[in-house]
Amino acid sequence: MELIYSGPYKLKKWLRNNQLILEKNPYFYNSKSIDIDLIHFYVIPNENTAFQMYENNEVDFLSSFLSPLTVDILGKVLLRNDVKVVPILGFSFLTFNVDIFPFSNPNLRKAFSLAIDRKSIVQNITQLDEKIATRCLPFPISSAQNSELIKSNDKKLALKYFNKGLEELNISKENLNISLTSGSYIIHKKEAESLKQMWEKAFDIQIKLNICEDKIALSKFQSHDYQIGLARLIMKYNDPISIFERFKYKFHPKNYSSWEDKKYIKILDYAKKTSDVKKRSELIEIAESLLLDAMPIAPLYFYNYTLLTKKRITGLYNNSVGDLIFDEVKMSER
Repeated sequence: MELIYSGPYKLKKWLRNNQLILEKNPYFYNSKSIDIDLIHFYVIPNENTAFQMYENNEVDFLSSFLSPLTVDILGKVLLRNDVKVVPILGFSFLTFNVDIFPFSNPNLRKAFSLAIDRKSIVQNITQLDEKIATRCLPFPISSAQNSELIKSNDKKLALKYFNKGLEELNISKENLNISLTSGSYIIHKKEAESLKQMWEKAFDIQIKLNICEDKIALSKFQSHDYQIGLARLIMKYNDPISIFERFKYKFHPKNYSSWEDKKYIKILDYAKKTSDVKKRSELIEIAESLLLDAMPIAPLYFYNYTLLTKKRITGLYNNSVGDLIFDEVKMSER
């Protein structure tokens, strides 16, 4: 069986857990303009090793998500002349399991979001000058990008919602036994540790960390085997619907929270049917407000994409949803 390809390259060889080799696709509509015949992707499980290979000229580029950078390198990467850092359509967020105690209570969910110092996470951990997320719609797709739908780092208000939630649940804080589930990538681990400290300080409670391999963490989110999860969202296409559809139905595989709301569903249905662009935008923003008022998720910060590229490589870039584009890549002699 032969696979079908529509892009500039097709798969030549796949050495599992070792290497992917792509070759030029002769049937690509603009194949004559493709300058490079083969591209080798190395599978390197250690971030430090990958960066050292780049520094030693053993690889020509490193990119976010394909080759994450360590915390130490992130703190210095903006000073380099071989780096491009650009915003993409995605964000890091907390997901609350609304089907189980205690985050079935919306006021408790709001309390935990309000207690987060998002700027501290960006400045001290991610370090790529990301914009904190006080809504779901990232620049440039939001017409109301400067307005806030949620507050950040308001400890006083957080405690108010926390106590209100406990009262509604008819429990004391001693009855809470809360765990935060996260993937094991060093950035996510440090984010989880920071969130734990913020919540313990704000509410005088204990938080258990459940740090798993990324695949295991994702499996737990999809099976709803968690209380709070540290997750991420990258839009699949340049349209706000790409964000909000995943929270439309309770059993959507990426709706880790299990939240569902009839009014939210109707508004998204209207937005998909209307041909009035302004009306569609208004409906989507109403849906966003409903989602964040119920708070099955709490956005943290919008993603910036990092691309380190050797000088001999030109024309390599990423699109707004983080895909690497190789159509125009050129290579000069070493």
